Amino acid sequence: MPIDLPPQIRTSPTLQKWLQQAPDVRREIANDPSFRTRFRVGYGLSNPGASSAVVFGMEDLRLGQTPIVLSAHGNSGGTVSSWGAEAQAYLLPLGGYVNVAPVVGWRSLSTSSAQSQGVNLGAKLLLVPSRGGGTDISLQQTWVNPGNEQEVGIGKVSVGYAITPKLRLATDIERWQGRSIFETRASVLLEWIP
Repeated sequence: MPIDLPPQIRTSPTLQKWLQQAPDVRREIANDPSFRTRFRVGYGLSNPGASSAVVFGMEDLRLGQTPIVLSAHGNSGGTVSSWGAEAQAYLLPLGGYVNVAPVVGWRSLSTSSAQSQGVNLGAKLLLVPSRGGGTDISLQQTWVNPGNEQEVGIGKVSVGYAITPKLRLATDIERWQGRSIFETRASVLLEWIP
């Protein structure tokens, strides 16, 4: 029995696509990431010392069809600097609302009184209330130079929210804690989704 649909629904591109071929939702959830690659630039402030800097980076660049993504970040200006790159391998289906990943990378941290650079190891928890880059929250804990006297723990909370299909506003808060480095950094960023 045919269903009488209003014209605006009958001409919907989504309905037309679904009538031609029903989507494989399970495959999309497993393979189509709920997050997007983002290029970012913004302003960061460190405390103590109130050192400000331009912050820039790239997040979640996916390597082919694998669950591995690359991220890189740095800053320019101020007495507190940080730069680094890391790889993350998501362990759960990429299209889900929750994911976890081990983090492996390299990080350099520098303040007016101390510095640490080396291997950066840890884990990331990603929460995605809105798929496709609309909004996400991530919690990350890593350690630079784990196991030696230059070890620095880095706790990071990131929140991003789309303001257009291609632009997002994001906030990062980082806490560095080591024997000679204690910093809290807050950044506000504009992100572009290619």
